[in-house]
Amino acid sequence: MPRKFGEIAFTPEVETAQSKRGSRETYERYIAKGPANDLITPEIAEFIAHLDGFYLGTVSSNGYPYIQFRGGSAGFSESA
Repeated sequence: MPRKFGEIAFTPEVETAQSKRGSRETYERYIAKGPANDLITPEIAEFIAHLDGFYLGTVSSNGYPYIQFRGGSAGFSESA
């Protein structure tokens, strides 16, 4: 498991839930041993450049999921 994923995804609320369920120590080991994986490589940038959209999923601290689509023409960029 990449370290950045754990740093971003495991909020204090998530860590508390993991502790209650007995999985926190396991996740801590995965994160500590995992690769940084926090860079966008040229290969990833090329892949993204050819996409016409993607789904972004998050979960709020109360457990509700929020899924949204973002996209446009291939290589889309933020417009003013």
